[in-house]
Amino acid sequence: SRIEVQNFAISSDTKDQLLTIEGVYSPKEENENLDIHLKNIDLEYIFSSLAIDALQFSGAATGDIIASSIKGQPYAEVNLNVHDFGFNQTTLGDLKLFSDLDTETLKVNMKGNITNENNKLTNIDGFINPINSELSINFDAEEVNVAFLNKYVSTLFNNVKGSGSGHVHLFGNFSKVTVEGEAYIENGGIGINFLNTNYSFTDTIVMKEDLIYFSDIDFHDEKGNIAKVSGRVAHDYFSNFMYYVDLNGENFMVYNAPEKLNPMFYGTVFATGTG
Repeated sequence: SRIEVQNFAISSDTKDQLLTIEGVYSPKEENENLDIHLKNIDLEYIFSSLAIDALQFSGAATGDIIASSIKGQPYAEVNLNVHDFGFNQTTLGDLKLFSDLDTETLKVNMKGNITNENNKLTNIDGFINPINSELSINFDAEEVNVAFLNKYVSTLFNNVKGSGSGHVHLFGNFSKVTVEGEAYIENGGIGINFLNTNYSFTDTIVMKEDLIYFSDIDFHDEKGNIAKVSGRVAHDYFSNFMYYVDLNGENFMVYNAPEKLNPMFYGTVFATGTG
């Protein structure tokens, strides 16, 4: 069927948003295009409306989507600039994105880069397949805010933060996502839920599909005490966690739960030794 649109526009005073559509889409005419222009479109509103838990994007998108057909199949190209692009409620920077639709697999291919507030780049390359509910996105970062990982590890950890550099591959389906790669984390921080403690560190973390591990990292507790820590955290798409930790420290905080949090076992515990 042939779709023709002339002078269609939707605007909003909120955030100065504008969407216009002009042109023709026809599966039989490859030389006809439907041009969609976006200005300051709120991605958070769009993706929250889609209710896809794995795709929590935000930011103000400006650019163009060109819809056409190739050999009778739908095709689209996307060129967007997204100001204050966010992922999992973490602002990563300004995104420049090129995307197109693979007419055979119906995957949405994505390639672009994010420039953060320190003018550091993160290159992204991957795809989203809305038909099979799959995603695979590679991040090659000079410096990226790792707080976007909080969403995936929240059953065991909290307040994950720091600036990460290296390669991370995010993949899975829309309901089960995991990461793999190796990243150097500067000014890193992590809270452990059941201990109610927070630690800071700067070092390398290695992530496999079902395992996170680190070796001889200097962890600093909230009182400034230091322990040498190695550990492995096994998981099944960030559920069913199992962990092993080896610690060597002196007067290091290992528990800090008030009575309100744990009426059966509360107080602050400092440990010295190896274990």
